[in-house]
Amino acid sequence: MLSLSNVEDGQEVEVYYNFHKKCFSVRDRKTRRVVAHTDKISLLEATFHVSEKGRDRVRLEKRKNVHAIVRGLYKELDWSTNSQWFRVKYNPYEYDRFYSEDLNNYVDEAYCVLLNNKTILANGIL
Repeated sequence: MLSLSNVEDGQEVEVYYNFHKKCFSVRDRKTRRVVAHTDKISLLEATFHVSEKGRDRVRLEKRKNVHAIVRGLYKELDWSTNSQWFRVKYNPYEYDRFYSEDLNNYVDEAYCVLLNNKTILANGIL
């Protein structure tokens, strides 16, 4: 498994859940190559993206494909902070975009995002 030691602080990355490896895959934003696999990662200045064509293909074929990612700057953060976190999730059969049930609203950007196992927590949602 590729570790986060391959990722530099402040590096622009794209993160998606890898159903085959059951962890997050981390791609370099410029090269689009996978540079790490991890159970948890934190990002700053995060944006949430869903490919409309990819989502529609999942709904039609009922097969998973990589079409939803979180982009941001890799930053190792203290996970024990007392900040207000909101759970964010994405399910192509329920939502068109990333969604927060805590806020009852779609989420497109957040100042900080923590991805841990299959959970996404966001702080400073814009």
